[in-house]
Amino acid sequence: TTLLRRILMAGDEVHIPPENWHLGPTMLRFRQRRWGLEWEEIVRLAATRFANQGRHAGGSVNRWFDTDALPPIIEELSQYPVDERSLARLVDGLYRQHGRKQGSTFERWGDKTPLNVNWMPEIQKVFPEARFIHLLRDGTDVIHSWMNLEKYSDIRDPASRWKDAVRTARDFEKKHPSLCLEVRYEELVEESKVTVEEICNFLD
Repeated sequence: TTLLRRILMAGDEVHIPPENWHLGPTMLRFRQRRWGLEWEEIVRLAATRFANQGRHAGGSVNRWFDTDALPPIIEELSQYPVDERSLARLVDGLYRQHGRKQGSTFERWGDKTPLNVNWMPEIQKVFPEARFIHLLRDGTDVIHSWMNLEKYSDIRDPASRWKDAVRTARDFEKKHPSLCLEVRYEELVEESKVTVEEICNFLD
C-alpha cells in the first residue's frame, strides 16, 4: 500500500495520508449522528481521533495533525452550514485539511489502511461512489512479515488473518463489482506500467 500510495501521489490529482486506523470505526460510530450529539461535539471527537493515530509497530508516532493545528481545524469544520453537516462532509473535510497541511494540491483523496478491509460496507454507505483497490500480496510473504510482530507466536494466527481478509475483500467485490479492483502486488512491481494504467482507468 505504501508503494501504491507513492505512485498515485506522484501526480497532483490525489492525496493519500498515512494509515488512518480510526476511519472505519468512526464511520460506524457516527453514522446517522448517534446519541444525539451536537455537531460541534461530533467534529471534535472525530478530529481528535484522526489526529491521534498512535504508534507504528516500529515505535514511530503516526500523528495526522500537530496539537497546535487541531483547534483551528475543529473551529472551521464546526462552522459548516446546517445543510452540509453530514458524516461524509466531515470526513472529507478532515482528509482535505490533512492534504492542505502537507502542502498538497489535489482533487481527490484516498486512504491506504489495510484494516479497512473490515470496514468496506460502512465506508461505502457513507461514500456510495468510493472506489476500493484490493492490493493482494502473496500470503507467505504477508505471514512471514507478520511473524516478526510480538503479537504472533504461532503461524496459524497470521495465516487465518490473511485468509479472512482476502475472503472479506472478495465477498464485498461480489456485491459491488463496479466499485472494486483486485491488484496483485507482484503485478504492480513487475508490470508497473500496465498495472498502474489499469488502476488509473479504474479510478477515472
